Amino acid sequence: FFFQCFFLLLLLLFLQLLLCLCVATESSAASSISYELVEGWPVGKPEGVKRVSAVAVVEEKRLVYVAQRNLEYPQPILVFDAESGKLVGEWGNSTIASTETSGWGVHGMNIEKNEPNGTYHVWITDVVAHTVMCFSLGGELKRTIGTKGTQGNGTSPLQFGNVADIVFNVHSSAATPISPPIPHLKQGAKGSMLFISDGDGGINNRVMALRDLGATFYNDHLKEDSLVWIQGGLGTAPLQFNSPHTVAYHHPSNTLLVGDRGNNRTQQLDASNGAFIDEWTCMRPGTVWGLRFVGHSSSSSSPLLLAIADGTSQTLGFIDASSISSSGLGQCNYLLTISVSPAECKTPHELGVDESTGDVYLTCVDASNGNIQKYKRIH
Repeated sequence: FFFQCFFLLLLLLFLQLLLCLCVATESSAASSISYELVEGWPVGKPEGVKRVSAVAVVEEKRLVYVAQRNLEYPQPILVFDAESGKLVGEWGNSTIASTETSGWGVHGMNIEKNEPNGTYHVWITDVVAHTVMCFSLGGELKRTIGTKGTQGNGTSPLQFGNVADIVFNVHSSAATPISPPIPHLKQGAKGSMLFISDGDGGINNRVMALRDLGATFYNDHLKEDSLVWIQGGLGTAPLQFNSPHTVAYHHPSNTLLVGDRGNNRTQQLDASNGAFIDEWTCMRPGTVWGLRFVGHSSSSSSPLLLAIADGTSQTLGFIDASSISSSGLGQCNYLLTISVSPAECKTPHELGVDESTGDVYLTCVDASNGNIQKYKRIH
């Protein structure tokens, strides 16, 4: 009897030790991600800048491009210094469409970075003109995709509804290189691939992939074989969407994540052909408004994260993205959720990431209290 009691006591002590180790591990994982709001950034934001819809970062030049939709301010695109937060440029009123009710049409934004020649382009989606436009960093219009002023679902020429977001399968110089640069691309393809979500409301609920940036996108038409695939349609089944509001490209697996806002989920697609792979619904009852990956930088030892802007729950969340692979998303594990004060930034919308630092920029699109916030990566 004595030995039985002694054995049970040892077993209880062992189980208690295991429980403590599990709690410590979970606590360590949760505390390994930390962000803090940079108060007062940007410095002296101009009066009239509201309904801030999109943001993108040129890490190498320490510039942050911000899109705002309020017509009370004469320019839709503002450029800030990433460190000081000072306004260093603005442009776009001669090229970006507007209406009295919608304001400036700019909705989504991203930066195309061409490694071989060191050039950068700002790509913008315009929900008023129903186009996707490419600009130089100084605001010179280089290329337009879509049929300006015409909403539609055609492909020859290409037409958009309320085109929402854009992402590329190319890296900045701060990011880990991928070899080959364009994995799984069908034989004979050249250049980068461009992914577009066509669905901030509007008549389309679809996602598409195009290729050969710089070679085929001009005069509002597509060259032969530029369109790689289109997936979508209104609904709740796989590859159906209800406002596919945002897209993010996962480099290691060559997969595309689509923030299916109206269905409160994130779908994972094969970037090479658009086939459905998996979905996450862990953000419910919240919704996905903005998606961007954080941590592709080769200088970072931290895990890859997926940042989520949730305009319904008024939060900025970070999911551990290390489980994502070409065969599925894996476990959905929120490492950090930040409550965003509606008094400071109402209706979180889209995100931008500084890959050299891990800092995240959040836009809020509310008409009365839209804003831009900077969250600094602590660890």
